[in-house]
Amino acid sequence: MEPYLPKERLFSRLKSFSVLWLFAAILAGIIVCAVYVFSSPERTSVTAVISYNYDGVDRGFDPNGYSFDPAGEITCDDVITAAGQSLGIAFSEDDIERIRTSMRITGSVPSGAIENLTAYTTVFEDDEVSMTNESVERYYFPSQYQVALNYRQAGYSASDGKLLLGAILTAYRDYFMNYYGYNAEMEHTIQSIDYSDYDYSQAIDVLDNSLTSLRSFIARLYDLDHTRFVSSETGYSFSDLLQAIDTVRTEDFSWVKSYIDSNNMTKDRAELINYYRYRLKNEERSLTALQERLVTLNGLIESYVKTQAIILGIGRDSANYAATSQDESSYSFTQDAYMYDYLINARVSCQTSITATEQTISLYETRINRLSAATSQGSPAIVESSLQQVDDMIKRLVAETKQTATEFFQIRLGSYYQVIGDVSSGIGPVAVIRNNLVVLALVEALIFGIFVLCSVISVLRDGPGSAVRRRGRSGFRRKRSAAAKHVPVSAPERDTL
Repeated sequence: MEPYLPKERLFSRLKSFSVLWLFAAILAGIIVCAVYVFSSPERTSVTAVISYNYDGVDRGFDPNGYSFDPAGEITCDDVITAAGQSLGIAFSEDDIERIRTSMRITGSVPSGAIENLTAYTTVFEDDEVSMTNESVERYYFPSQYQVALNYRQAGYSASDGKLLLGAILTAYRDYFMNYYGYNAEMEHTIQSIDYSDYDYSQAIDVLDNSLTSLRSFIARLYDLDHTRFVSSETGYSFSDLLQAIDTVRTEDFSWVKSYIDSNNMTKDRAELINYYRYRLKNEERSLTALQERLVTLNGLIESYVKTQAIILGIGRDSANYAATSQDESSYSFTQDAYMYDYLINARVSCQTSITATEQTISLYETRINRLSAATSQGSPAIVESSLQQVDDMIKRLVAETKQTATEFFQIRLGSYYQVIGDVSSGIGPVAVIRNNLVVLALVEALIFGIFVLCSVISVLRDGPGSAVRRRGRSGFRRKRSAAAKHVPVSAPERDTL
């Protein structure tokens, strides 16, 4: 009996369908390539690669140690608006939103890094390794990003899109320098306050707050500086600026303050006394609240009971493993209590605040008594001249701090953010097809699979006996033809012929 699916019949059917398969494969390849060439964003996008290089970027932190979001920073309103202004274009809110949605920022995750991070998981099963790979890729923070702008979606030509992306990256560099560099808000806050609007003693407090803010900012820069940076413009290091502020505070500032206090200098005695009385009442109310809080904290601490952990051990007879009561033992210890530690720290902080408040109350009472008991004896001209001198020193220190910090951040942040290479135009059709060869191969494999499946189905539909029947009918016709050729002819018929 002939096999159900002979190779000869299958190969014959595949050969008969080969022309149709070849046509379908070529047509599918053309369609796939055309779809990717004309619809791929890579064809209508301009791209650039940026790189971050500072401690903490590999852990997802910005230069200040907080969570880092490069995509959110690059596509923020300030950056896009500044980029438009550099090109002489005033973007509307719709323009900004359209440009933002046309941009794509993707991080580059090296495969080697993922393999190194997951090498230790190879002792587990394959599914556990793949899950670990996905987890590592999710929590891996790259240092390089590709920034792409789909200029067609944004409504620009290829040349204009290239200029726009370059302007955005330049604007982001300035944004990066300003945001993570010099604190301009601190400068504006100090310069916006006019001490002449206050009384002499209040002006002292205002100037003291300005010096405190400036010193805190310089101290933070001093902690960031590990090379003892010296400005080429001012000739100062951050240590020099800190020393200058301390000198102003201990010498000039202290002299003016002592002159005002010792001579009861004021612009309006009655108004200043009322002001001190108002501040005194507020401090007394704060002191009452702090004392009540301290009583509550003391009560909670005294009544707090820490959790006891007890471990029981039971000995066993070595002969029959039966539990013996004389071998029973236990061990107990006190567990760490987060709430108890919190209460202790809160009590210490409350006691510190009470002491500071009591000192402030004593200061206000002394000032009120002194202003009420004696008149001013000093010279207002000396006070105003001294205050003006202190204010000029503070402004000069702010200007020198700005220049020194700007140079420091230009050097420090200049290596933190870099654009690698120039902005490149959209890739060509050959590159698009090369990038999508996997999809093209899958489509061709699917076409070939359909071709083989159709050939097999066609052979199966003929049935196992179809070949025998066809061969039988063709043999019968050959026999009849041969019989017709050799039919015997009688003698009369031959004579007739």
